[in-house]
Amino acid sequence: MVYIRAAEPGDVSTIAVINVRGWQAAFREIIPEDFLDQMDPEERESFVDQMISNGAPYHVAVADDQGEVVGYVMLGPPVSEDLDVATVHELYSLYIEPDRIGTGLGRSLMDNALQYLRNGEWAYAVLWTLHDAQRTSRFYEKVGWYLDGAERTEEIPEGNPVVEVRYRIDL
Repeated sequence: MVYIRAAEPGDVSTIAVINVRGWQAAFREIIPEDFLDQMDPEERESFVDQMISNGAPYHVAVADDQGEVVGYVMLGPPVSEDLDVATVHELYSLYIEPDRIGTGLGRSLMDNALQYLRNGEWAYAVLWTLHDAQRTSRFYEKVGWYLDGAERTEEIPEGNPVVEVRYRIDL
């Protein structure tokens, strides 16, 4: 049975691996394959460790299937300077093991994130995703997020511009 629990320091490396596998599965048609194939989970571990160690207002939860972490969600203050940290929070990432897509696991993690957000003092939350990541966008829209009109272009990797779009959910 899968349950959602707070992430612990011992989960850091597994979360980093799931993050890389999630990128590889979600963005294979958008980001060059050689970049995705060379992603190193160890390069993400310090960020994940920091998010877990920081505590509130950061929130990291994992999907635990009989002692095996199979997904995670991570939230914190908005990165965009145009947003007020007192009234807005940001969903940084939500990834599950690719072979678990379509099982309801992503929805369980999203429910955990939304519960955390609604228990806070924020008026709304935002998240960024790649414009061309249609499956991801459908998932967010299905659970109540909507495009707020903000876009930005990032180079992932350098020399490969991709458009990111911002979603919002009112709390």
